[in-house]
Amino acid sequence: MNKKNIYALVIGIILFALATVWIYVGFENRTAIVWAGYIFIALAIIVSTVCYMIGSSVVKIKDKRGVNKVNLLLAFYFVVATIISYYFMTNDKLGLFPLIAIQTVFFFIIFSIAIISLAAAKATLVGELPKIDLSNPVRSIEIRVRAMKNDESNDMYKEELDLLYDRTIFIDQTVSHEGDSDIVDMLDELELLLLSKEEAEMNKIKPLILSITEKIKGREYSIIANDV
Repeated sequence: MNKKNIYALVIGIILFALATVWIYVGFENRTAIVWAGYIFIALAIIVSTVCYMIGSSVVKIKDKRGVNKVNLLLAFYFVVATIISYYFMTNDKLGLFPLIAIQTVFFFIIFSIAIISLAAAKATLVGELPKIDLSNPVRSIEIRVRAMKNDESNDMYKEELDLLYDRTIFIDQTVSHEGDSDIVDMLDELELLLLSKEEAEMNKIKPLILSITEKIKGREYSIIANDV
């Protein structure tokens, strides 16, 4: 979890705690409409926090301005939902059904706009396609690993090579990373070990495959972390 998500989670917990204290301290007569208002405030806090965390980490966004718009939309939703709930909570005569109807419709409108905005931010226009560094050595990694796993003489390492290949399928070839040369060197070593018939050398193969898998995994996590 990155720092932004930690901050968002802490703020969400604080707001939820304040709303809970407020409901018990500020309202002696806690009617159904008061509880309904509290539930919608809590829902606004949870939805805003979770959506922010998803937008900032899980979804790899190309358009940061699109994400910022969604974050502003979530803040707007929280403020307006709180105001609506407070207005109904302090005016029992307005009735429970109008509160539920207004909050539900408002929620789905905001949620739909947020989904559409995130989808638009995630989409990469043809004119904005990332430039691929043709000199990047990682471009050959998937091909090399596929050749090794498809070689029948390597069947005794099939499970480990399959896991390694699954990891290479999603490797980001559009960027260079400081550890790329290490991965290439480790693959060079693996190819030589797979040709060896000496038991001492063969015992090094599985640990090396696992090390390469973890190295690639670490590369992807590092790239994602730096992109947030």
